[in-house]
Parts: sequence; C-alpha cells; structure tokens
Amino acid sequence: GTDIDGASCSEWWHTCLKNQGRSVAFVGGRSAVVAAAGQCDAGNITLWNTSLPDRESCIGRLRHHKAPVNKVKTLPGGWLLASADDAGILSLSDVRMLGSSDRDAVLWSTKACKGVVRAIDTITYESIPAARQHSFKRHHFIPGNDAAIVTGGDDGLVRLWDVNSGRLLQQSEPVYPAKPNTSSRLRSLTSGGGDAKYTVTGLDVCEEGVLSSGSDGVVRLYVRS
Repeated sequence: GTDIDGASCSEWWHTCLKNQGRSVAFVGGRSAVVAAAGQCDAGNITLWNTSLPDRESCIGRLRHHKAPVNKVKTLPGGWLLASADDAGILSLSDVRMLGSSDRDAVLWSTKACKGVVRAIDTITYESIPAARQHSFKRHHFIPGNDAAIVTGGDDGLVRLWDVNSGRLLQQSEPVYPAKPNTSSRLRSLTSGGGDAKYTVTGLDVCEEGVLSSGSDGVVRLYVRS
C-alpha cells in the first residue's frame, strides 16, 4: 500500500525476534508464512502466518540453533528450511513437522564452517558447478536426490551438502586464501583450514553455475562441468 504522500508502506509488521533479525524467507510456496531468523531468547527462528490476527500469527519456533542464525533459505517445494548460524552450524528442518516439540522438525544438523556461515543457497544437481580456477571434484550422486545446499563463510571455502543426509559432497580449494605470511598458515589452509584472511560473504546460483563474493572484493564464478 501507499501512505498519504504516495510512499510505500508495509501491509503487515510484527516484532518477530526479541533481540535481532538477520534473515527472512517465505515458507510453503506462498506469501503467507514467514520464517524470521536471528537472535531471540524464545528461539532463533520463528514462523509467522501473516494472514492471522496478531495474537495468533506466531505458529512455531525452532530452538535448535544455540548461536544467532545468520541465514535462512527455503528449498524448492517450500517446506524444507535450511538455516546457518554464527557457530558454523548448518541445519535442515521440515516445517510441516513442527508440533509439540521443534526437535521433530529438524532433519539434520552439521558443522559447515570453521567460523560464521555467511551465505547459503540451493542448487539442483543438473547445475552442480566446477570451479574455473579451483575445481570441485566430480561426484556420482545418489539417485533420487534433486537438490543440494551451497555454503560459504569465514574459512574461505565453498561447500556443497546433500539435502537428504547433511553429508558433505564437494568442497572447493580455499577460494579466498590467506596471504602467505607463514608456512603453518599455508598448511592449515591446505588441510581445510579456517584461517583464511578473506571470507566468503555471498553466494548466488545462476544459469551458468554459482557466483561467490569475498571480503577481498573478488567475485568468482563456478561454472558447470
């Protein structure tokens, strides 16, 4: 809608998180249910139905993330919600299974980054990328799986996760490596690291593959094999 001066105004608003909001996503394939993520004593992910009266609009909370949740992303189909937090934990939840216990909705959780997970996105197996400079190894994927989750964060690595199990499928070489100050740091990076000088700050899936941005200002394109 618009106000008297013609400026846009919100159709719905609510304080969904007590402390801090960081990410939001529509759930269920429609524009009625919203997942709000960040930091809140009652649960770092809350679900709100914008079509209900204010007192009834909070329809569920996910409390399994102990650290503030940095990103949420809905998978194709609308009911699976990927979330990542400041402790490097990535999880997948089925919001249809929210009931008396939010644990029923959590399908899996895994350590996805040494440090904060800064970016997540989803990708179908038909467009799994290989890096132009730092190649992902090709994998034979389990039949029936049709999507994966891509993450990036403080350790400078781009990773690909199986939706069904949370298993790590692919990992890039450090795409935003530390400058070669010491040999020990180089060894740490070679073994999977976490001491990257630059972090992965953003990811986006496109027709050609996956774009990643880093805190060094460099954008890299992972293209299809």
